[in-house]
Amino acid sequence: MPELLRFSIQARVVTALFTAMSITGVFGSRVVAQQLPSFDIYLVGMRDGRVDTTVYAVKNITDRPGYDNHPAFSVEGSAVMYVTDQSGSSIDIYRYNIKRGHKLQMSYSDVNEFSPRPLPVRGYSAIIEERDGKLGLWNLTADVLSGDRVLPDISSVGYYAWIDEDRVALFILGDPVTLQIAHVKTGKRTVVASNIGRALFRIPGTTDISFVHKVSEENWVIKKVNPDTGSISDIAPAYGDGEDFTWTSDGRLIMGSGAAIYEWVPSRGAWRIFYDFSDDGVGSISRLAVSPRNDLLAFVVDR
Repeated sequence: MPELLRFSIQARVVTALFTAMSITGVFGSRVVAQQLPSFDIYLVGMRDGRVDTTVYAVKNITDRPGYDNHPAFSVEGSAVMYVTDQSGSSIDIYRYNIKRGHKLQMSYSDVNEFSPRPLPVRGYSAIIEERDGKLGLWNLTADVLSGDRVLPDISSVGYYAWIDEDRVALFILGDPVTLQIAHVKTGKRTVVASNIGRALFRIPGTTDISFVHKVSEENWVIKKVNPDTGSISDIAPAYGDGEDFTWTSDGRLIMGSGAAIYEWVPSRGAWRIFYDFSDDGVGSISRLAVSPRNDLLAFVVDR
C-alpha cells in the first residue's frame, strides 16, 4: 500500500477546492475558498417511517464550530460515522456511539478522508485525498493505514455508492462531472450520465442507483439507473434549490430544504412535508442518512 504522508501545499489547495465545490454543488466553477464552513450533525428518532422524537429527541451530536459532515450509519445502526476537522490538522473519520453518546476517532493521518461508508462484511470505505492530491476510493479496516485502494486507475472520485460487492457507482470529477459504474475486479467502467449532483444512493430493495441529473440550471431531476442495463428513468423533480436526498429503509424518498425535510409521494406526483425542524433551532439542512432499522435519521445543518 502506498505510504500516506503529509499534504503538499498543492494537495491542500485541491482539498479546499474539492470541499467548497462539494458543499455548493458547483463543480467545474471557479471557487475561492480556503476556510471550511461550519456544519453540525443532528440525530432524531423515527417510528413507522415517520419522525418520532419520543424514540430519540432531536440532538446535535457534534455541536461545535467547525466542519462536521458526511454522516453514515454503521451496518447494525448503533453508530454514526462522519468526517470532521476536529483534530485541526486534517479531516478525519469519527464514529459516534448512539447509545453511549461517545465519539471515537477512527482515522489518524495527515491526509483528508471523506464519505465513510460501512462495508457489508467488515470495515468501511472512504475517499482519501492522497499526498499528490489524487482522490481515491479505499476499503479500510481499522484505520487509514490499513486498507487497499479500490480501482487504482481512478483518482478523481468525488462521491460513491456501492451497488454490490463488485460494483460501485462513482461521481467522477471533471468538466462535466460524470456518473460511472465501475467493476472492482476488472477495473472496467462505464459512463452512464453527466452533470450530476453529489448524492448517490442505492434504492432499497434494488440495485438501482439514484442521483440528481442537472438537466439545466433550472431543471434538476432525481433519476435512477439500472446498473445491469444502463437504462435511466425519472423518479421526481428535485425539491427547492437543494440536491441532497436519501431513502428511508422502507423506500420513501426524502429531501432537505431549509429547516424542513420533504417526502416524495408517487401517487400524487408531489412533495409533502416529512418533518419541519424550525422549532428546534435547526438551520439549512443538507446531507441525510437513515439507519438500517429505519429508527433514526441523521442530517447535516449549517451552523
